[in-house]
Amino acid sequence: MAYHYQFLKEYSMPNRAIRVYEADTVSSLSVEVVTLSRQLDNWRANTIHTLYQEYKL
Repeated sequence: MAYHYQFLKEYSMPNRAIRVYEADTVSSLSVEVVTLSRQLDNWRANTIHTLYQEYKL
């Protein structure tokens, strides 16, 4: 138990640093997801619009 505590004390990152790292990762991922969903929305809108124009009765 003491060895485990010593190992954690010496080699682990502080909890605060880990939390900051996780927050950075999550925020950058959410930005990428928002960008991807916007691109998908644009693509879908353009495709539907083009199909509607081509096959308009």
